[in-house]
Amino acid sequence: MRAKQTKLLIFFPVAIFFLVARSTAQQTIFAIPSSDVLDQGKVSVEFAAAFKVNDEPTLRKFSSFVPRLIVGLGKNVEIGFALTGNIQPGVDAPTLGTGIKWKFYEKRDFAFYVGTNFYIPIKHRAYKAGSTSYVGVSKSIGKARFTGGAYLSTRNVFAQHATRGGGLFGFEYTINKKIGFAADWINGRHAFGFLTSGLVYKPRSKVSTLWAYSIGNNNAKRGNHYFVAQMSYNF
Repeated sequence: MRAKQTKLLIFFPVAIFFLVARSTAQQTIFAIPSSDVLDQGKVSVEFAAAFKVNDEPTLRKFSSFVPRLIVGLGKNVEIGFALTGNIQPGVDAPTLGTGIKWKFYEKRDFAFYVGTNFYIPIKHRAYKAGSTSYVGVSKSIGKARFTGGAYLSTRNVFAQHATRGGGLFGFEYTINKKIGFAADWINGRHAFGFLTSGLVYKPRSKVSTLWAYSIGNNNAKRGNHYFVAQMSYNF
């Protein structure tokens, strides 16, 4: 029992630190990078929030906020910047996240893409720097789009005994021009390991909002779950 409690103490402070860091510095479905890439000169300003409203053994009540900026460079490449680690209650551990994504192949309803996100802690550092790289493919069928891929993180990004690599899976369905359903899952036992699902609502052509719930791959019954909301504006 003590060994199990020690693992939880190591794993879940790191998990809380990365709750919204999963909102990588690129366009995403909810948590995983999507095959969407901004056109050259286009800019997306985004604001993501995660919050848990009750106290439970594994994950206590908290709120966290992440601003993001994404820029299209042309030739199916985009870069992004995000500031994570703003958590209440608790000690803030601000981290600069930067990322680049390249959709290197697109034909008919298929798209292949690769990317990397870099994490640079600014204050209250648990490590100096880290990164997560990924490769993905998407396939559109009618109003639905399916996404799959794989990721690998450097040793510093997760807790010592956490899984550093695994799969990325996503599903999107467009109900109409304003409303859609989406879900994604990052497998493995680590701080990014969540199933997230919810609604996409676009009140205007340049404005998108996401409303979802994330459930952890482990210890969900002990409270490893929380709400997610996001709003983006495209210039």
